[in-house]
Formats: sequence, structure tokens, C-alpha cells
Amino acid sequence: LSPTDGSFTSYRETFGITATFVLTSLVWNGRALAAAWLRAERGEAHGLTYVPADGTSSSFGLGAASYVILSRSGSGFGALVEVPGAPLRELRFRSVTDDGTLGGPTVLLPSQPARGVAMTWTGAEYGAVVRDAGDPGIDLVRIDASGSVIGTPVRIDDGGMPGGTAAIAWTGAEYGIAWEDRRDGAGEIYFTRFGPGGTELGDDVRLTTEPAASRSPSIGWSGMDFVTVWDDSRGGATRVYFTVVSAGGAESGDDQPLRLDPTTLGAFATALRGDNVGVAWIAPAATAGLAQIYFAEFVRCR
Repeated sequence: LSPTDGSFTSYRETFGITATFVLTSLVWNGRALAAAWLRAERGEAHGLTYVPADGTSSSFGLGAASYVILSRSGSGFGALVEVPGAPLRELRFRSVTDDGTLGGPTVLLPSQPARGVAMTWTGAEYGAVVRDAGDPGIDLVRIDASGSVIGTPVRIDDGGMPGGTAAIAWTGAEYGIAWEDRRDGAGEIYFTRFGPGGTELGDDVRLTTEPAASRSPSIGWSGMDFVTVWDDSRGGATRVYFTVVSAGGAESGDDQPLRLDPTTLGAFATALRGDNVGVAWIAPAATAGLAQIYFAEFVRCR
């Protein structure tokens, strides 16, 4: 697609076989594209395809996996791979360098069943948000470019009862993390900040206060503050809500619906364009059984 007007420019088939593939993650790092996928005919078998700017591609089998999460880095990509199995479910990290070499794997939480939730690149290392099922909670795990864990995991949800989802963003100086927490009964969205060394900066901040459940947060950094979006069931229907959190961790005004209608089916994504934050989500179409993708951009006025 054209980067200027979104028009279609070229197409190339990546796999020369007849099979059903499901794309699970797609990331561009300025030099190459990485795509994680599930081949349905092989059950839960995942793979990763690396496509540099010249259009050539290299594909790697990742074997049995529940899902794969990708993040770009300064010299390639990183992938969180959840591997099911008895007696523990392993969370592994794999790297892909700019020449298409697959590295790893590194087990992030040895002897603990874990689920990777989100990951970002700081310019020097990865910050991964991991749900620790052995000692229930959400941890921040720092990973260097080669895949080695830096220090020990740091618990994010201080005294909380985490749900299944969380999100992480990097400002250039610190992490902003949002997650679903059930310490107040129904799921609510909480926020906190961590320094680059893994030290929490301030207390947990509760972003939602409605009795109805709030779930599936996603977060982006605008260059001035954090934009957090989630699905919210207040009023009896699920809609996309958002709020803005300052660089110092204070919520700027009340949370607001991104759209009053239609209701959302989830699957949020955030992306940066300069100082602006774009948000995409899925919602039902007018035709029964179909869905549409919606997009909104938050524009910073200086």
C-alpha cells in the first residue's frame, strides 16, 4: 500500500502451498516487515515470516504455540511465544535479526506457567508485560536484544487482582502500563509508570470507576501524554472508551466514549504518527454476521 494515500501498489504471495493461515501479529521496523501466523491445518502450529524491503522472505516454524506477539527493535524484531505443555505452559522469547536470522529461545519465567501480554522496544532493550500464572499477577520483564532477561521480573499490580490483559508504551524515558484489575469487584482499568531500570514511579492510578466491567486496554504515547483505550460495558452495551494520562501519571479529565455507536467487538491497536496517536478497533457492520474496522486519530494541539 502507498504510504501517502493508502492506495494498492503491489501484491506477492508469501506461501506457495494451499492452506489456511491466520495472521496474528504484523510489525514494521523501518527496514523490514515481520509477520507471525498460525497454520490451521496443523492445529496450533505457529510460524514467523521475515520480509525485508526488497520483497524477499524467510519463514521459520515456531512449532506448537498458543499465540505469538511481535515487537520491533533497533536491529530486527522480538517475539513472545507461548508454548503449551505439561506440566507448565512456557513463555519464550525469540529474536529475528535484520538479516533474517532466528535466535533463541529464552524461557522468560522458568518453572512458572506464564502468558505474554504485550511488549515494546526502548531503544536499548525490550519491556514485556507478562501474566504470571504460578504467582498470580502481572510482571514487567526486561529483555536485552539477544534475548537474555535483565535482572528479575518486577510485579506491576501492587496488591491487585489482575485480569487477562495489559498494555505497555515507552515514552523515550519511562514505561506507561495499563491493565485490567479486579481488586474493586468488576474489572477496572489501572495505570502506572516504571523507570527504565524497573522502578515504579508513583502509585497505581485507577482510570475507570463505573460498576460495569472495563476490559482489554491498549495504550500509546503521543509525545506529551498517554492515550489509553479499552472496551467498556457501562449502559448495557460494550463501547470503546478512552482517557488521557499526563506524563506525570495524572488523568486529564474524565474518560469519554470514542464512539457512542456501534458497539465494539474489541481488538484494539494503537500506533504513533509524530505526536499523534491512532486507534483501531472492530465493530459490527450493518449486515448481520459481518464486522468493520474503525479508526480514529488523536491530534495534539500545541
